[in-house]
Amino acid sequence: YVVNLYYYTAAQPEPVEALVKVEKVNPTLQTVFVKRVTLAQQDEEMTVVRFSLDRRGKLSDLNDLQKRLTPYGLDPNA
Repeated sequence: YVVNLYYYTAAQPEPVEALVKVEKVNPTLQTVFVKRVTLAQQDEEMTVVRFSLDRRGKLSDLNDLQKRLTPYGLDPNA
């Protein structure tokens, strides 16, 4: 799984802070990942966390290796 954030646009382009949580819901609610990140500018994409799940739903291979999921940019001159 890949959890990305993308700063699309804003009326006042300023840095945007986000709190990202990954929670496991079965058999009980359990927070397995929490991270506060800041997207500095519009058209910025960030991989916050990547992970795998085994057949029993156990989390593994936790990392933040960047993966771009938006194949385009907002700047038409880029």
